[in-house]
Amino acid sequence: MRNKSGSSGAPIVGVVTGLYRWYAGTVFDKEISLRAADGWTRHSWWRVVGLSLAFLVVLFLFAAIFVFATGKVRA
Repeated sequence: MRNKSGSSGAPIVGVVTGLYRWYAGTVFDKEISLRAADGWTRHSWWRVVGLSLAFLVVLFLFAAIFVFATGKVRA
Protein backbone atom coordinates (compact mmCIF):
# COMPACT_ATOMS: atom_id res chain seq x y z
CA MET A 1 0.00 0.00 0.00
CA ARG A 2 1.34 3.40 -0.93
CA ASN A 3 0.93 6.69 0.89
CA LYS A 4 -0.07 10.04 -0.64
CA SER A 5 3.41 10.72 -1.99
CA GLY A 6 3.32 7.45 -3.96
CA SER A 7 6.09 5.67 -2.05
CA SER A 8 5.77 2.67 0.21
CA GLY A 9 6.96 2.78 3.79
CA ALA A 10 8.99 -0.44 3.46
CA PRO A 11 12.44 1.19 3.78
CA ILE A 12 11.35 3.02 6.93
CA VAL A 13 9.93 -0.18 8.40
CA GLY A 14 13.21 -1.95 7.64
CA VAL A 15 15.25 0.75 9.37
CA VAL A 16 12.99 0.77 12.44
CA THR A 17 13.09 -3.02 12.64
CA GLY A 18 16.87 -3.05 12.38
CA LEU A 19 17.23 -0.39 15.06
CA TYR A 20 14.88 -2.26 17.38
CA ARG A 21 16.80 -5.52 16.85
CA TRP A 22 20.04 -3.76 17.71
CA TYR A 23 18.47 -2.13 20.80
CA ALA A 24 16.90 -5.36 22.06
CA GLY A 25 20.14 -7.26 21.53
CA THR A 26 22.13 -4.61 23.37
CA VAL A 27 19.74 -4.43 26.31
CA PHE A 28 18.61 -8.03 26.76
CA ASP A 29 21.39 -10.35 25.54
CA LYS A 30 23.41 -10.10 28.76
CA GLU A 31 20.40 -10.78 31.01
CA ILE A 32 19.28 -13.74 28.89
CA SER A 33 22.79 -15.20 28.99
CA LEU A 34 22.95 -14.84 32.78
CA ARG A 35 19.58 -16.51 33.27
CA ALA A 36 20.51 -19.35 30.94
CA ALA A 37 23.75 -19.89 32.88
CA ASP A 38 21.74 -20.08 36.13
CA GLY A 39 19.74 -23.04 34.82
CA TRP A 40 16.86 -21.11 33.29
CA THR A 41 14.95 -23.25 30.86
CA ARG A 42 12.56 -22.29 28.11
CA HIS A 43 8.86 -23.04 28.27
CA SER A 44 7.43 -25.90 26.26
CA TRP A 45 5.91 -25.10 22.89
CA TRP A 46 2.49 -26.20 24.14
CA ARG A 47 2.60 -23.57 26.85
CA VAL A 48 3.73 -20.90 24.39
CA VAL A 49 1.01 -21.80 21.88
CA GLY A 50 -1.65 -21.98 24.61
CA LEU A 51 -0.75 -18.57 26.03
CA SER A 52 -0.64 -17.08 22.53
CA LEU A 53 -4.08 -18.45 21.69
CA ALA A 54 -5.49 -17.20 24.98
CA PHE A 55 -4.06 -13.75 24.27
CA LEU A 56 -5.59 -13.82 20.77
CA VAL A 57 -9.01 -14.78 22.15
CA VAL A 58 -8.84 -11.94 24.69
CA LEU A 59 -7.96 -9.48 21.92
CA PHE A 60 -10.93 -10.65 19.85
CA LEU A 61 -13.20 -10.27 22.87
CA PHE A 62 -11.97 -6.72 23.48
CA ALA A 63 -12.48 -5.90 19.80
CA ALA A 64 -16.03 -7.28 19.88
CA ILE A 65 -16.84 -5.35 23.04
CA PHE A 66 -15.47 -2.15 21.48
CA VAL A 67 -17.43 -2.64 18.25
CA PHE A 68 -20.68 -3.31 20.06
CA ALA A 69 -20.12 -0.49 22.58
CA THR A 70 -19.53 2.07 19.83
CA GLY A 71 -22.51 0.86 17.82
CA LYS A 72 -20.56 0.48 14.58
CA VAL A 73 -22.04 -2.88 13.70
CA ARG A 74 -23.51 -3.42 10.24
CA ALA A 75 -26.56 -5.62 10.07
